[in-house]
Amino acid sequence: HVVTGWDRRSRALRRWGAFLRDEVRDRWQRFELVWRRSMQLRVVVSTLALSSAVIFVLGMVLQTQITYQLLEAKERAATGQVKSSLPILERELTAVDPNSDDVSEQLEQALNRLTTPNADSRTSQPAAGAFDPVLVDGYFSAPDRPQPSAGPIADVPQELRRFVERGQLARQITTVRRGNEMVTMLVVGVPVGSATRSLQAYLLFPLTAEQQTLGVVQSTLLVGGSVLIVLLGAITNLLTRQVVRPVRQA
Repeated sequence: HVVTGWDRRSRALRRWGAFLRDEVRDRWQRFELVWRRSMQLRVVVSTLALSSAVIFVLGMVLQTQITYQLLEAKERAATGQVKSSLPILERELTAVDPNSDDVSEQLEQALNRLTTPNADSRTSQPAAGAFDPVLVDGYFSAPDRPQPSAGPIADVPQELRRFVERGQLARQITTVRRGNEMVTMLVVGVPVGSATRSLQAYLLFPLTAEQQTLGVVQSTLLVGGSVLIVLLGAITNLLTRQVVRPVRQA
Protein backbone atom coordinates (compact mmCIF):
# COMPACT_ATOMS: atom_id res chain seq x y z
CA HIS A 1 0.00 0.00 0.00
CA VAL A 2 1.43 3.37 -1.05
CA VAL A 3 0.97 6.18 1.44
CA THR A 4 0.25 9.37 -0.46
CA GLY A 5 0.56 12.97 0.73
CA TRP A 6 -3.21 13.17 0.99
CA ASP A 7 -3.28 10.17 3.36
CA ARG A 8 -0.65 11.78 5.59
CA ARG A 9 -2.61 15.04 5.70
CA SER A 10 -5.82 13.16 6.50
CA ARG A 11 -4.17 11.32 9.38
CA ALA A 12 -2.67 14.54 10.72
CA LEU A 13 -6.08 16.23 10.56
CA ARG A 14 -7.72 13.32 12.38
CA ARG A 15 -5.06 13.48 15.11
CA TRP A 16 -5.57 17.22 15.48
CA GLY A 17 -9.34 16.74 15.58
CA ALA A 18 -9.06 14.10 18.30
CA PHE A 19 -6.66 16.33 20.26
CA LEU A 20 -9.03 19.31 20.04
CA ARG A 21 -12.02 17.21 21.11
CA ASP A 22 -10.11 15.90 24.12
CA GLU A 23 -8.91 19.40 25.00
CA VAL A 24 -12.39 20.91 24.77
CA ARG A 25 -13.90 18.05 26.79
CA ASP A 26 -11.20 18.39 29.46
CA ARG A 27 -11.69 22.15 29.77
CA TRP A 28 -15.45 21.76 29.91
CA GLN A 29 -15.19 19.23 32.70
CA ARG A 30 -12.91 21.58 34.65
CA PHE A 31 -15.39 24.41 34.15
CA GLU A 32 -18.27 22.23 35.36
CA LEU A 33 -16.29 21.34 38.47
CA VAL A 34 -15.50 24.98 39.23
CA TRP A 35 -19.10 25.95 38.47
CA ARG A 36 -20.51 23.44 40.94
CA ARG A 37 -18.05 24.33 43.70
CA SER A 38 -18.06 28.14 43.36
CA MET A 39 -21.24 29.91 44.36
CA GLN A 40 -19.47 33.22 43.75
CA LEU A 41 -18.85 32.31 40.10
CA ARG A 42 -22.47 31.25 39.60
CA VAL A 43 -23.80 34.50 41.08
CA VAL A 44 -21.42 36.71 39.07
CA VAL A 45 -22.06 34.93 35.77
CA SER A 46 -25.83 34.88 36.27
CA THR A 47 -25.87 38.56 37.19
CA LEU A 48 -23.78 39.48 34.15
CA ALA A 49 -26.00 37.43 31.84
CA LEU A 50 -29.20 39.03 33.13
CA SER A 51 -27.63 42.50 33.11
CA SER A 52 -26.43 42.05 29.55
CA ALA A 53 -29.92 41.04 28.42
CA VAL A 54 -31.52 44.04 30.15
CA ILE A 55 -28.93 46.47 28.77
CA PHE A 56 -29.34 45.03 25.26
CA VAL A 57 -33.12 45.47 25.36
CA LEU A 58 -32.85 49.02 26.73
CA GLY A 59 -30.24 49.87 24.10
CA MET A 60 -32.47 48.62 21.30
CA VAL A 61 -35.43 50.60 22.65
CA LEU A 62 -33.34 53.78 22.92
CA GLN A 63 -31.89 53.31 19.44
CA THR A 64 -35.34 52.74 17.96
CA GLN A 65 -36.73 55.86 19.63
CA ILE A 66 -33.78 58.01 18.54
CA THR A 67 -34.04 56.72 14.97
CA TYR A 68 -37.76 57.45 14.90
CA GLN A 69 -37.29 60.97 16.24
CA LEU A 70 -34.50 61.74 13.75
CA LEU A 71 -36.53 60.53 10.79
CA GLU A 72 -39.66 62.31 11.96
CA ALA A 73 -37.78 65.60 12.32
CA LYS A 74 -36.20 65.12 8.88
CA GLU A 75 -39.57 64.36 7.28
CA ARG A 76 -41.15 67.45 8.85
CA ALA A 77 -38.31 69.67 7.67
CA ALA A 78 -38.32 68.11 4.18
CA THR A 79 -42.08 68.48 3.82
CA GLY A 80 -41.83 72.10 4.93
CA GLN A 81 -39.06 72.67 2.40
CA VAL A 82 -41.18 71.22 -0.39
CA LYS A 83 -44.17 73.37 0.54
CA SER A 84 -42.02 76.49 0.69
CA SER A 85 -40.50 75.65 -2.71
CA LEU A 86 -43.88 75.04 -4.32
CA PRO A 87 -44.77 78.73 -4.96
CA ILE A 88 -41.38 79.29 -6.64
CA LEU A 89 -41.86 76.31 -8.94
CA GLU A 90 -45.43 77.26 -9.79
CA ARG A 91 -44.31 80.79 -10.63
CA GLU A 92 -41.51 79.49 -12.83
CA LEU A 93 -43.73 76.91 -14.52
CA THR A 94 -46.60 79.27 -15.32
CA ALA A 95 -45.34 79.84 -18.86
CA VAL A 96 -44.02 76.30 -19.36
CA ASP A 97 -45.90 74.27 -21.96
CA PRO A 98 -45.28 70.53 -21.40
CA ASN A 99 -46.11 69.93 -25.09
CA SER A 100 -43.34 72.17 -26.45
CA ASP A 101 -40.14 70.80 -27.91
CA ASP A 102 -37.83 72.56 -25.46
CA VAL A 103 -39.78 71.64 -22.34
CA SER A 104 -36.78 69.85 -20.79
CA GLU A 105 -34.71 73.03 -21.05
CA GLN A 106 -37.51 75.01 -19.44
CA LEU A 107 -37.69 72.50 -16.59
CA GLU A 108 -33.93 72.79 -16.11
CA GLN A 109 -34.26 76.58 -15.87
CA ALA A 110 -37.00 76.19 -13.27
CA LEU A 111 -34.77 73.89 -11.19
CA ASN A 112 -31.88 76.33 -11.47
CA ARG A 113 -34.16 79.07 -10.20
CA LEU A 114 -35.21 76.86 -7.29
CA THR A 115 -31.64 76.08 -6.24
CA THR A 116 -30.30 79.63 -6.71
CA PRO A 117 -29.33 80.95 -3.24
CA ASN A 118 -31.11 84.29 -3.78
CA ALA A 119 -34.22 82.81 -5.30
CA ASP A 120 -36.20 83.14 -2.09
CA SER A 121 -35.29 83.92 1.49
CA ARG A 122 -37.06 80.79 2.69
CA THR A 123 -34.98 78.54 0.45
CA SER A 124 -31.59 80.24 0.81
CA GLN A 125 -30.89 78.13 3.87
CA PRO A 126 -33.11 75.06 3.69
CA ALA A 127 -33.96 73.72 7.11
CA ALA A 128 -33.90 70.16 5.80
CA GLY A 129 -30.39 70.51 4.39
CA ALA A 130 -29.12 70.14 0.84
CA PHE A 131 -31.34 68.45 -1.72
CA ASP A 132 -31.42 67.35 -5.35
CA PRO A 133 -34.53 68.64 -7.19
CA VAL A 134 -36.33 66.75 -9.95
CA LEU A 135 -39.11 67.85 -12.31
CA VAL A 136 -40.97 65.45 -14.61
CA ASP A 137 -44.13 65.28 -16.68
CA GLY A 138 -45.69 62.03 -15.55
CA TYR A 139 -48.64 62.40 -17.93
CA PHE A 140 -46.52 62.63 -21.07
CA SER A 141 -47.47 59.78 -23.41
CA ALA A 142 -45.88 60.47 -26.80
CA PRO A 143 -44.18 57.19 -27.81
CA ASP A 144 -41.71 58.86 -30.20
CA ARG A 145 -40.34 61.39 -27.70
CA PRO A 146 -38.58 60.95 -24.35
CA GLN A 147 -40.44 61.88 -21.20
CA PRO A 148 -39.69 65.54 -20.35
CA SER A 149 -37.76 65.76 -17.11
CA ALA A 150 -34.97 67.61 -15.33
CA GLY A 151 -32.76 66.29 -12.58
CA PRO A 152 -31.93 62.71 -11.56
CA ILE A 153 -35.35 61.24 -12.35
CA ALA A 154 -33.94 57.69 -12.29
CA ASP A 155 -33.40 58.05 -8.53
CA VAL A 156 -37.12 58.58 -7.84
CA PRO A 157 -38.94 55.29 -7.02
CA GLN A 158 -41.71 54.34 -9.42
CA GLU A 159 -44.21 53.65 -6.63
CA LEU A 160 -43.67 57.16 -5.26
CA ARG A 161 -44.19 58.65 -8.71
CA ARG A 162 -47.54 56.88 -9.03
CA PHE A 163 -48.78 58.46 -5.79
CA VAL A 164 -47.68 61.96 -6.86
CA GLU A 165 -49.17 61.56 -10.34
CA ARG A 166 -52.52 61.01 -8.60
CA GLY A 167 -52.18 64.46 -7.04
CA GLN A 168 -50.88 63.45 -3.60
CA LEU A 169 -47.94 64.70 -1.59
CA ALA A 170 -45.88 61.60 -0.81
CA ARG A 171 -42.50 60.69 0.61
CA GLN A 172 -40.33 57.59 0.62
CA ILE A 173 -36.88 56.53 1.77
CA THR A 174 -34.73 54.95 -0.94
CA THR A 175 -31.09 54.17 -1.69
CA VAL A 176 -29.37 55.60 -4.77
CA ARG A 177 -25.87 55.44 -6.19
CA ARG A 178 -23.67 58.50 -5.99
CA GLY A 179 -20.33 57.79 -7.59
CA ASN A 180 -18.90 54.63 -6.08
CA GLU A 181 -21.10 54.54 -2.97
CA MET A 182 -24.75 54.08 -2.08
CA VAL A 183 -26.55 56.98 -0.41
CA THR A 184 -29.82 56.76 1.50
CA MET A 185 -32.26 59.47 0.45
CA LEU A 186 -35.57 60.83 1.68
CA VAL A 187 -37.60 61.64 -1.43
CA VAL A 188 -40.59 64.00 -1.14
CA GLY A 189 -42.84 64.49 -4.16
CA VAL A 190 -45.64 66.97 -4.85
CA PRO A 191 -47.72 67.94 -7.93
CA VAL A 192 -46.92 71.36 -9.42
CA GLY A 193 -49.18 73.38 -11.73
CA SER A 194 -47.94 74.46 -15.17
CA ALA A 195 -49.45 76.17 -18.23
CA THR A 196 -51.54 73.18 -19.38
CA ARG A 197 -51.33 70.36 -16.83
CA SER A 198 -49.72 69.44 -13.53
CA LEU A 199 -46.10 68.32 -13.40
CA GLN A 200 -44.42 66.46 -10.56
CA ALA A 201 -41.62 67.86 -8.42
CA TYR A 202 -39.39 65.74 -6.21
CA LEU A 203 -36.78 66.82 -3.70
CA LEU A 204 -34.16 64.23 -2.70
CA PHE A 205 -32.66 64.81 0.74
CA PRO A 206 -29.56 62.79 1.72
CA LEU A 207 -29.79 61.14 5.13
CA THR A 208 -26.01 61.08 5.60
CA ALA A 209 -26.05 63.35 8.65
CA GLU A 210 -28.76 61.30 10.32
CA GLN A 211 -26.83 58.08 9.66
CA GLN A 212 -23.70 59.61 11.18
CA THR A 213 -25.70 60.66 14.23
CA LEU A 214 -27.06 57.14 14.62
CA GLY A 215 -23.53 55.78 14.31
CA VAL A 216 -22.39 58.00 17.17
CA VAL A 217 -25.42 56.93 19.23
CA GLN A 218 -24.71 53.25 18.59
CA SER A 219 -21.05 53.66 19.57
CA THR A 220 -22.03 55.54 22.72
CA LEU A 221 -24.58 52.89 23.70
CA LEU A 222 -22.08 50.11 23.04
CA VAL A 223 -19.32 51.71 25.09
CA GLY A 224 -21.68 52.73 27.88
CA GLY A 225 -23.26 49.28 28.03
CA SER A 226 -19.86 47.57 28.12
CA VAL A 227 -18.64 49.82 30.93
CA LEU A 228 -21.86 49.26 32.85
CA ILE A 229 -21.56 45.48 32.52
CA VAL A 230 -17.95 45.57 33.77
CA LEU A 231 -18.95 47.72 36.75
CA LEU A 232 -21.88 45.45 37.57
CA GLY A 233 -19.60 42.43 37.40
CA ALA A 234 -17.08 44.05 39.74
CA ILE A 235 -19.76 45.13 42.21
CA THR A 236 -21.43 41.71 42.13
CA ASN A 237 -18.10 39.97 42.65
CA LEU A 238 -17.32 42.21 45.64
CA LEU A 239 -20.71 41.76 47.26
CA THR A 240 -20.71 38.01 46.66
CA ARG A 241 -17.26 37.70 48.20
CA GLN A 242 -18.46 39.57 51.28
CA VAL A 243 -21.32 37.08 51.63
CA VAL A 244 -19.49 33.86 50.74
CA ARG A 245 -16.38 34.40 52.89
CA PRO A 246 -18.22 34.50 56.27
CA VAL A 247 -20.18 31.39 55.27
CA ARG A 248 -17.00 29.48 54.50
CA GLN A 249 -15.33 30.65 57.70
CA ALA A 250 -18.33 29.53 59.72
